[in-house]
Amino acid sequence: MYLVKDTIRARSRIDEVLASCRRNPATHYLLRGLRIIPVPSGFDADKENDRSWMAKHIEQSVTNDILFNDVFGRFRAEDFRIFGQHGGPIGLKFAILELIIREGFWHRPTLKKKLQYSTSSPIREVMTMLNAAEFIRPGAFGSHLSTAKGRLMMDLVRRLLFETRTLKSWAPETLLFLGILNIHPQEIRRYQGIDRLKALTDQLSLLLYSALFSESAFGVDLQYGKGVSDPKFMSKIMGLSLRRK
Repeated sequence: MYLVKDTIRARSRIDEVLASCRRNPATHYLLRGLRIIPVPSGFDADKENDRSWMAKHIEQSVTNDILFNDVFGRFRAEDFRIFGQHGGPIGLKFAILELIIREGFWHRPTLKKKLQYSTSSPIREVMTMLNAAEFIRPGAFGSHLSTAKGRLMMDLVRRLLFETRTLKSWAPETLLFLGILNIHPQEIRRYQGIDRLKALTDQLSLLLYSALFSESAFGVDLQYGKGVSDPKFMSKIMGLSLRRK
């Protein structure tokens, strides 16, 4: 991450340096992961209001650009909405995506057997949604593999379920993550013991209520942890410690 004064002179100089690095085979790879954050020319580090604004500006740049575009595979609020609003047999989309993350998808009859589910149409509809939203991608010989976006979706579900089971309030990292997705949950006790009627009140309640059916209806445990230990995450970032100091 490189902070630069937002002036024509500074930007022109940076463009020259970047162009030179890109042309040189010995240095072009060094640009991988580089993020330039412009600092307004009127920024005054001696002013508290300016420092406060700059801190928020850097936080948004890091979370929206570096995390969500690169690490999280361009995950967006629209992706969360698409997954949450997809219908079909309750719990099926969670079970299918989880199995693809663990094992990949090779053979539809094998998938049906693992799910203990004999109807093809709902499975086909879930696969279409997962492909369209880029939660999975085509692999070799007709296979399907999970993407960073797909793994993040399931890790987010795992983390939310874990917190509702073990914490008295949402972890700060979780609230930051959800806020970027334009999701603003109520107090955590609101999501503990969700019934069918309560599940219809908001998007997050429906997601958490439906996820539980992955195991009860299709035999696929999401491994979000049933004791006091942390859940198993596919991503180290989503596996940040949930314990409070």
